[in-house]
Amino acid sequence: MHQELPNQYSVEVSGWDAHGGFFLETTRLTWHQDNRKSVLLRRQLRPGAVVFVRLLDVPESPDTLPVAYRVQEARPAHRPGSFTLLLTQLGLKENAREPPVSGAACTSLDRRT
Repeated sequence: MHQELPNQYSVEVSGWDAHGGFFLETTRLTWHQDNRKSVLLRRQLRPGAVVFVRLLDVPESPDTLPVAYRVQEARPAHRPGSFTLLLTQLGLKENAREPPVSGAACTSLDRRT
């Protein structure tokens, strides 16, 4: 059985780390087949923390707006000093197919396949 690789997007993630310090980090967002999203960061965040994710390198919309996500799970990554964060978009009901607001800038992470 052939298993597809997850989609990855270049993103900018910002928020406050586990020590209360503001950060802005460029990384890759992985969109898994089961619709989960995760990022790899060099900062430790607590579950429940809010981060803002902005797509980079989007030719059709160069000025994308950040989208708010809650950290569902934070665990040490295989790379020393890095952490894998599982994210859930804020404002979306569980199992909802459409986001509560319209507009490509606000929903650009959920419109890509």
